[in-house]
Amino acid sequence: MTPEGVSIIICCYNSESRITDTLKHVQLQKVSSGIPWEVILVNNASTDRTDVVASEVWNTNPITELKIIDEPKPGLTQARICGAKNARYSILSFIDDDNWIANDWVVRVYSIFERDKRIGACGGRIEAVHENEIAPEWFPEFGESYATGTPFPESGYLPAGICLWGAGISIRSQAWDKIFSANHTLRLSGRKGKQLTAGEDAEICMLLHIEGYRLWYDNELFLRHFIPAQRLEVRNLIKMHEGFGQAELVLRIYRSLFDQTIYIRSPWWMELFATLKYAVRANFSKRVKSVSQLKRQTELAFIKGYLKQFLTVNSGFDQMREDILRPRAFGIENPDTGIPATHTAYDGSSDLLSPLNRERINPVSTNVVRNTSSEITEGISLVICCYNGEKTIKSCLDSLKKQTPLNNLPWEIVIVDNNPKETITRMLQPSWIPDHVPVNIVTEKREGLLHAKLKGYQESKYSLIAYIEDDIILKENWLSKVQQHFTSFPDCGILGGNNFPLYMIEPPVWMYNYIQQLAVGVQGTEAIEDVTNSRGFLWGAGMVIRRQVLSDAIRNGFKFADSRHRDHMVSGVNNEFCWLARISGYRLYYNKELELTHVINAHRMSWINMQQLYRKLGSESISTDFFTYYYLQKKKMPPAFLLLRMYIGSTIRLSNSVVKYLLESRRKVDNIHFLMAWYYRGRMRELGILNLTENLSIIRQLKLHTYKKITENQKSLKG
Repeated sequence: MTPEGVSIIICCYNSESRITDTLKHVQLQKVSSGIPWEVILVNNASTDRTDVVASEVWNTNPITELKIIDEPKPGLTQARICGAKNARYSILSFIDDDNWIANDWVVRVYSIFERDKRIGACGGRIEAVHENEIAPEWFPEFGESYATGTPFPESGYLPAGICLWGAGISIRSQAWDKIFSANHTLRLSGRKGKQLTAGEDAEICMLLHIEGYRLWYDNELFLRHFIPAQRLEVRNLIKMHEGFGQAELVLRIYRSLFDQTIYIRSPWWMELFATLKYAVRANFSKRVKSVSQLKRQTELAFIKGYLKQFLTVNSGFDQMREDILRPRAFGIENPDTGIPATHTAYDGSSDLLSPLNRERINPVSTNVVRNTSSEITEGISLVICCYNGEKTIKSCLDSLKKQTPLNNLPWEIVIVDNNPKETITRMLQPSWIPDHVPVNIVTEKREGLLHAKLKGYQESKYSLIAYIEDDIILKENWLSKVQQHFTSFPDCGILGGNNFPLYMIEPPVWMYNYIQQLAVGVQGTEAIEDVTNSRGFLWGAGMVIRRQVLSDAIRNGFKFADSRHRDHMVSGVNNEFCWLARISGYRLYYNKELELTHVINAHRMSWINMQQLYRKLGSESISTDFFTYYYLQKKKMPPAFLLLRMYIGSTIRLSNSVVKYLLESRRKVDNIHFLMAWYYRGRMRELGILNLTENLSIIRQLKLHTYKKITENQKSLKG
């Protein structure tokens, strides 16, 4: 285990003229005796006397240990990786060779990370120090381009998608290991020598958000940034903005995970066309508006860099976008080996649950290899997906305290907080947590039920995964009934039951005609029924699935179509789980004795909500139709013709619904034709040209029979 302490890492490239002042400020540190710390200087492909000068300066006042490490590969990323690899302590504090840290830097950094174990990185404010003492008159307007100033008005946690500056960023070593593990590929490399590339720090911050860590900005954490005169030349400023534009191509994709107003078009040429259109409009706008000439030059340089990078990537943009946006194999099996990629993962273990009573939470070793399909542990993992469920989560957890599986079958609870504001994690009380079962609490910053469910899969360990949400209350014998069913029906891949509604307010009369759209009611006609070929799907609330189904799918490279929908009204991932089970040779079952209560919040009982719900139902129906057409009906129509036929059919049905609605004298509320118009509108939107790449990708993997081998294996096992 990495010892607690602070490792200051200084990355240097030909820093002979700058390193003296930097090290002298480090030597002024006033560190408490209980805080171990060290300094690591990474000599990154320097051709001057950086290492010699550094040794001479440090030997005049060796306040702590100094390690000088040579890294022959140029690049800030390589230097940081080298420094982190040689660091002894749990906190990696990266400063540049021109950063002068305050004398309480080590103490403040250490206290920030001690305050909350979920903090993955922190940063502070930066004051500019100019070589010529007087800054150019344009500098105040462009100070943030040099990572100087006060980026946020007060100290606090940063919202998901907002980044810290790279100068002076401190990162928990556990989080660093996760980012630079096999789970992620960094696409932005940082500066290399005199090349002013950028964006590496922002990408690291985005990945920390994705992995569930929190970022902290502290106004009291302070350093000064020495800026030589040559960096303040206008041509250098313009070149910097061109580098920012190049990095933006990647960072914008990351930001779309957290900001729903950002829409990345597909295929790639449509995004390029939109960018060119924006460039023309922005150029015209800046020339008309009363902005400075330098402001116009920098913004045009930014657009130039963005377009330049786009033309370099060209058609590879689609694959890059897909790799970032789609949650493929994060901490899950490697498609080639079947072995998980995670080796030092943020696991939501007991040390990450402050202020909960950590003694009652089951710790999970970061070195344990989990989710291997060849060594599945018998038991039940109950995954609770949470999003704005602060009004219902206590009732949900209370119902879990009453669960008792038969014959001491092991089980666990995995709580996935799927909210950037972490409302559930912050409000949980120790008394709410069941004390007779291991509980693992993790965060998933990427909004959406798909992300939450796959995170739950990643963090769970047993052969059966029971998915519930924070508004579900289980009947006392729910888990034992699940256990009995899967024992009696070994061909069962997914199980569902009766979902009874509990309305938080008296529902309107018309609501009773649509309650099944809220995943409440019965899902079969018999006590125990095989619904594989009749109903064909089961609701996600209370869905119990064999781990093998997801393990096979992910190992064979399945890409979930639902990843582009981040709202929580509808999730097509439940339908995808069902047809993955069917492709693998398993059956879908309904069991009447499996009962739960689904709490229906007031906002879900509005007519406007019902309209949006039907639109999302229409959107999610597309991928299910692909499965039905190519797998169940065994049709072979070319994808382009099928998409065109589906679009035309949806257009005709939309028109019919609108006409029927207009011809009826009934009011707008409780009018099925009105809702069906929204349904087909959702289908048409999903079939539009902007989603062409995704739809073709879904069809391609179905037509290529990605799971043919899985199906054959399953049949041979059951034969």
